[in-house]
Amino acid sequence: MTSEGWRFWSPLGPIVAIAELEFIVALSPDSLNNRLYIQTPEILLNRIVIENYLRVATAHLLLKQGGCLLHSGGFIHDGLAWLFVGVSGAGKTTLTRIAHEGGATILSDDINVLFRDSEGDFLATPVPFSGEFRRQHNMTGGSGEALPVGGIFRIEKSDKLIIKPLEAVSQQVTLLSNMPFVNNIPEYADNVDAVVSTLANRHPLQTLQFSKELQFNELASGLAKSRMEQQHAA
Repeated sequence: MTSEGWRFWSPLGPIVAIAELEFIVALSPDSLNNRLYIQTPEILLNRIVIENYLRVATAHLLLKQGGCLLHSGGFIHDGLAWLFVGVSGAGKTTLTRIAHEGGATILSDDINVLFRDSEGDFLATPVPFSGEFRRQHNMTGGSGEALPVGGIFRIEKSDKLIIKPLEAVSQQVTLLSNMPFVNNIPEYADNVDAVVSTLANRHPLQTLQFSKELQFNELASGLAKSRMEQQHAA
């Protein structure tokens, strides 16, 4: 350890070290020799330590593959994954509850994986570290099958359902601010910008305003309509 903090070396190249409150994640360039350093063995009794390690490692591995770990809520409906981003208190858990009560399969109310297939399309899949809502309801997140993205929305509270386009700059800022563990590392800036631009181009973000009294059938109809309009505009 130096006066500037922890430093690690590898013959494969530079190692990214991410310091949390009670542990350090050291990410190897080959993604095969990552390390978790802890202060005391008792720390491992806290489940969140291992979960956070997996979140950090997953975010970096996905970025190398052109995908991302997106801070978002999400559910599956009609064979598509619908994702919702927003600031704390915007309503991700509320929208998750509405979808759950309407019979949709919940991906997460907290974080979701987006990766690229062989043709470059983004697919979403559930992960084990997926938010309190799914854990409280003892959900598995579906079959684990990767599904195409139906749409990505920035959510806001309102008194009725409104879905409208989001300005291009706001799309970029919204995605960038919701890519944890990689969006604040200067060495990854180019990779992050590339993923943000590609994701916004393939799935332009829209604003979704809703009230907590929203019924799922109204939400599902609105989502399907917005997707059809985007496909016609493409």
